Amino acid sequence: MSLSKILEIDEYFRGQQGLEPSVRLLDLNSTDKTASEAEQWSRSITSVPGKTYILVLAMGSSEYYGPNRNGDAFEENELKQHHKTFETNAHVYKSHINKDPAKSYGRVVKSFYNDDMHRVELVLELDNEKAPDIVDKVNAGQSVAVSMGCKIKYDVCSICGNKAPTRADYCTHLKNELNKIYPDGRVVCAYNPKPNFFDISIVWRPA
Repeated sequence: MSLSKILEIDEYFRGQQGLEPSVRLLDLNSTDKTASEAEQWSRSITSVPGKTYILVLAMGSSEYYGPNRNGDAFEENELKQHHKTFETNAHVYKSHINKDPAKSYGRVVKSFYNDDMHRVELVLELDNEKAPDIVDKVNAGQSVAVSMGCKIKYDVCSICGNKAPTRADYCTHLKNELNKIYPDGRVVCAYNPKPNFFDISIVWRPA
């Protein structure tokens, strides 16, 4: 049994450099210098006709960014060990209709962990024919909302350490106090050990 989670990615990534769009078009021919390994690597891609390449700032480690608005936290060590499951298991879907990979709208070409920014960055390849509306928005510089899915054996309460394989097994902290900040600075959230990322979805209305 595994616990499936849907994780929202904010429209803008709240990073050390201020607000950055979480999804943007990659310029495969750019010669500008960049500190991002993902962007540098993307310039080695041989562009395929009918495909569009985008960069997604997927998620930051909880030590630096805290939990997301859903109260889910991913520690840096876990992201470093398991972000590559995006490459091996995930496809690009619309609105988490993710049962059949053959009906996906693209693929995860490469996943990176940006050590300087403490975050996961994804290079996605979209099929222009399958997702013309998404491609048009990206090319026009319009914001695109993204959400992801992962599976875990259980999550762990940051306060009491309870391991819950289902939401029915949640302790009172995760049931009633999610994202509460205690006077001593502790945040009530769910740690997600050994995540298996299987879905990166374009969504019209984030969770």
